[in-house]
Amino acid sequence: MPGQSRSLDTWGAIASIVGFTASICMIVFTDFKVAALLSLLVAETVAVLVWWHYQRKHATCVHVYPREDILDYVRYDFQTPTKMTYEVTEVFRITSPMMSSVDIELTWSGRGTIAVRSDFVVDEIPLQIDGQTGKIRFTLPLPEPKRFGESAIIHYALSLEDAGQQNIPKLCKSNKRPCQLVIFESILRYRDTCPPAQLIWVPLVDHGQLSPPNKIRDVPFDTSTHSFRVAIPHLVVGRSYQLIWSPNLVNQSA
Repeated sequence: MPGQSRSLDTWGAIASIVGFTASICMIVFTDFKVAALLSLLVAETVAVLVWWHYQRKHATCVHVYPREDILDYVRYDFQTPTKMTYEVTEVFRITSPMMSSVDIELTWSGRGTIAVRSDFVVDEIPLQIDGQTGKIRFTLPLPEPKRFGESAIIHYALSLEDAGQQNIPKLCKSNKRPCQLVIFESILRYRDTCPPAQLIWVPLVDHGQLSPPNKIRDVPFDTSTHSFRVAIPHLVVGRSYQLIWSPNLVNQSA
């Protein structure tokens, strides 16, 4: 295998260097103890240099995704049909050399007042809002810069008031990178009962193409908490996972 060949080449080079150095030492020094000690010192030096080179190469290697999600918790809390809070907590692993902030981009179908906060950011978070498309963009700084292989956590909450009553309520995870687990929770405080919600997925496609939804399963409404709640493990990259409820239900099965 290619990886094994590179590893053998590396260790072969080390062995050659050590052997050559030991031979020189034996020729130059008649005291074999001195030669042995010098050979050991050279071997340790070479090993340190190889380790440093491997760590540097590993830390700067190129990955397809800058981060890999471990857990996404997405919560949509409706106080009324037009007043709601959209809250997200993400735990992820860094797969890029260094990361100090995370860019967030969302789409909201409603139109009205928008405010953002984070449990980990003290300063005000600047928002970019496109009133035509509903795109919301902002940047969350990490509490401290993270390196390759380290884990990080972000949190943000959007307070939304749909003055135009245009919002189409649903929870959505557009899975563009590996993700181990997503938890959706939708709280409808103004409702005592509700028909079951549907967990569906649609492929992420370009050029605005529309694909039919694929139903995964129904999700019952918990009357004690006024909510829908569902966990989705091992998400497939390239799919948009959605939790939808009345009146947005679909008829197609998986």
